[in-house]
Amino acid sequence: MAGVRRLIAPQRSDSHAIPVPAPGEWPLRRTLTAAPGITPRTTPHFCVTSQQPPSNLLVSAVQASIDDVAAHCEDDFQKLVSLFGFAPALQFQVDLSQENAAAYHYGCDGTEIEADIGPPARFSVMAEVTEVFEYHYNLRPESAGGPWNCGITNGEGLSQALAKVVSDGQTPYPFQGGPALWNRKGRPNVFVASGQQPDRDPVANGGALLFLNWLRWELGYSWQQIINAPGDCLDAVYHSLTGATDSYTQLTTVLDSNGMTAGTFFPDNPFPLGWMIALERPAAAGGTIALHQNPEGGWRVLPDLFGTNAVTGAQLQPSVDAAHGILVPTYDEILVAANIPSQQTFGIYYWGTDAGIPTDVDIANGVSYSLPRLATTSVNNFRTTHIVAIHENLFPVHFTAGPTGNFKAPGFTTELLSASFPVVDASLAGTGTTLHYINVVQLPGPVGGGIVHRMRTGGQWTDWGNLTEVAGLPSCRYAACAAWPDGQLAVIAITSDGRMLVTLRDPASGNWTKPTTPPHPPPNLRSVAAACVTPKQIKGVVVDAQGTPWTFLLIQSTGIMPRPTTLTNLDSELGSSLGPVSGLSCARVGGP
Repeated sequence: MAGVRRLIAPQRSDSHAIPVPAPGEWPLRRTLTAAPGITPRTTPHFCVTSQQPPSNLLVSAVQASIDDVAAHCEDDFQKLVSLFGFAPALQFQVDLSQENAAAYHYGCDGTEIEADIGPPARFSVMAEVTEVFEYHYNLRPESAGGPWNCGITNGEGLSQALAKVVSDGQTPYPFQGGPALWNRKGRPNVFVASGQQPDRDPVANGGALLFLNWLRWELGYSWQQIINAPGDCLDAVYHSLTGATDSYTQLTTVLDSNGMTAGTFFPDNPFPLGWMIALERPAAAGGTIALHQNPEGGWRVLPDLFGTNAVTGAQLQPSVDAAHGILVPTYDEILVAANIPSQQTFGIYYWGTDAGIPTDVDIANGVSYSLPRLATTSVNNFRTTHIVAIHENLFPVHFTAGPTGNFKAPGFTTELLSASFPVVDASLAGTGTTLHYINVVQLPGPVGGGIVHRMRTGGQWTDWGNLTEVAGLPSCRYAACAAWPDGQLAVIAITSDGRMLVTLRDPASGNWTKPTTPPHPPPNLRSVAAACVTPKQIKGVVVDAQGTPWTFLLIQSTGIMPRPTTLTNLDSELGSSLGPVSGLSCARVGGP
């Protein structure tokens, strides 16, 4: 956020009017003096210190924040160089002496940055650095896009969006909730030139962040394309990219048709809309990949989820045969819980940055054993994420993370779940604040595999019986569950002889329906995953004996019992073979 300064508009060679601070208007550049006990950190482009930290904070906490910013700032700077397409000769002086305040600098090209102390510091610093990049981008004769003005809506929105990208998905504080705030405050059209507001308007800033994420994640334009699109407001950028001029109508229509009507809450980035599937394959077949399907039915194949990349390095190389990726939406990203048996490692990865690869890793509480199967979901508007993992010795472990999605202490809990018999498969579903847990257990004797249903409300677990008894299911090998918003739960089971059966639980009575089967299913199915992807639709995926994935749909209609549709061969739909698939998972992405 730029400091409050009078702006003038000199001309650049292509005749764009660019607001820049008047000469001599900002303070003289000064040398930062570190507070007692503070060790400044310097890099080629940054000096990071704290001149006067708040008296209520320990020096060690302030130093840790300084060290974190300094450890990442050069990498983050180079990401901005890649996004903007040039490397300005800049040196930044960063003073982490604020507490519970927004970061700021003096004018759009001001390289003296005052920032908050704590976990948001890296994001806050990069938001201000992005604004300085915007300023120098505007002055370059060869720059075709913008102008991006850090003092008003379009430039402030871009700085928040790109700071999120380059700082590896840290929670954007103090701007968290901005898009939903815009949605609750009348949805003002801040995208046209006449509707733009000063950079301190949180409603306008939230609308701009939502708009830019819509361009990037839903419409599919790269950040480079967005930056280089001419236009002095976001509507003009949209016109440069699409040729259309109805950006406000198009965006609000997308929101309304996907359950995000005016006044509702949704995450900072509800895009892309649709659902995702993770397919576990041998390394020789290309490794574990993900596919995204938008609400219109179009598919796109995403990169290898567990390929080598510069951030996670050796922990994810090479593509592994037995990593079982599970996807769940958090506020702005996709959480991937991955087990890598070859390294005896269970990790939590955050997927969904511009690079399309995991960029942060939490090793869950030092877990260092193999967890061959995983299930995960979020409850309470994505504020709490749950994972149930099955240990290699066939007992379940329950992990919980709070609103930050952090699977490290504090805010992270581990719980061993009771199980009378060995657990071989598990699935989770959430509605409101209620968590449903389905597990397949090995039963002795001729019964074979049974499916046990448990519910967790208010931190307490309640057993609701074996579906072999209460729903009439036969012996089963695999099971998945998903829940509609009204609380109706669907359980999709794969029987011991490879058939697919579906039973539904009424939330009022707790009764289960007679199991049904889809029309003309392929034989010998194995493995299943399902997720509620719209307020009325559950989508899922199964795998046949040849490792071919098939998708299905359950539609909830008034007075009509949901029944799975005819299964669709995903290889045939995409026109290429994805298999052999050995494991899978899926989750709704985007939306409220």
